[in-house]
Amino acid sequence: MVHINTSIGFEMDLDESCLNDMELFDSIAEVEKGHMIALPDVVNRIVGGEKQNLYDRIRNEKGHVPIDVVTAQILEIIQQAGGKNS
Repeated sequence: MVHINTSIGFEMDLDESCLNDMELFDSIAEVEKGHMIALPDVVNRIVGGEKQNLYDRIRNEKGHVPIDVVTAQILEIIQQAGGKNS
């Protein structure tokens, strides 16, 4: 378990073993190919029950949750977890 605290102040405890998941890798590969429809699966597999807290932290003044900011936060979470696979 690793404690995550991102640059926007989103905090969570992450079981870094969730990163050692072929289905997560498949979804990330789809996002990398430009199939952004796979992004919600990536978010759910990494932040799980903390998704709403992440979205609320990112939500802008118009009430939208920008996709580019979500993507950046997911990358930051993965980096903070060290990309370690347990």
